[in-house]
Amino acid sequence: MYSNLIAKARNLVVEFHLRSNGQRLAGRVIEVDDVFVEVIVHRQEATGEFAATLAEFEAAEAGAAGWHEDRVLINIIDISIIA
Repeated sequence: MYSNLIAKARNLVVEFHLRSNGQRLAGRVIEVDDVFVEVIVHRQEATGEFAATLAEFEAAEAGAAGWHEDRVLINIIDISIIA
């Protein structure tokens, strides 16, 4: 059920709030199955921190210095909020 709802967010930039560590990250949903969500994210090269807000993600997409594009898999069970 959750994977069907998340699949509707495909190609949208959303914020994920994770249950396991309380971390927030913003990313573009690429693929969804029954267990994982594949997301394009941006990381700061200096600190390794993910873009946590939509504004940070959009700045990185626009070519702001110091950001690196990456892909991550997020377990659907670990997602508490999608904004």
